Amino acid sequence: MKLLSSAQNKTTSKMAHFVREGDNYQINIFNTKEKENCTFYVIHVKVGDVFWDVERRYREFSALHETLVLENGVALSTDLLPPKKILGNKDKNFIEKRRMGLEKYLQTVVPYLQKTMPKQISDFLGFQYYDVNFIVLRLARLFYHSGEMILAKCKKYSFTPLEVSISFRFCW
Repeated sequence: MKLLSSAQNKTTSKMAHFVREGDNYQINIFNTKEKENCTFYVIHVKVGDVFWDVERRYREFSALHETLVLENGVALSTDLLPPKKILGNKDKNFIEKRRMGLEKYLQTVVPYLQKTMPKQISDFLGFQYYDVNFIVLRLARLFYHSGEMILAKCKKYSFTPLEVSISFRFCW
């Protein structure tokens, strides 16, 4: 997964707040990238004024769908996700059709799961790096599962600037 952040677009002082923004978000797939003979779909996520891009392969979409259905019991139609194709999957028309199908998939699934927002989909879209609630949730999980070990071993932990900012806001 590669994240391209709004920090690269000079909006570093803001964090996303998906819960507070309600319906003020957009998730689009405007283009694709070809790397090492693989097609990556560039997902553009915008929450309020904050935006970032996440690059994902088709197999990651397929794994997300399977996880949402099997582990979370989400009732999603198998027809919602564009089908896998082994031969001819590098054809430009096929890639464009799949891009549109994957965009429709995300634009259908995210509103459907907006209230519960399973970890798998929030991580898939990169919320754990840009949204205040998901950053705090990620830190809470880390310290719950590894906090004693980090302290016992005097292991250093490096905070990102956003994590420091959030920590500072909770202290005041």
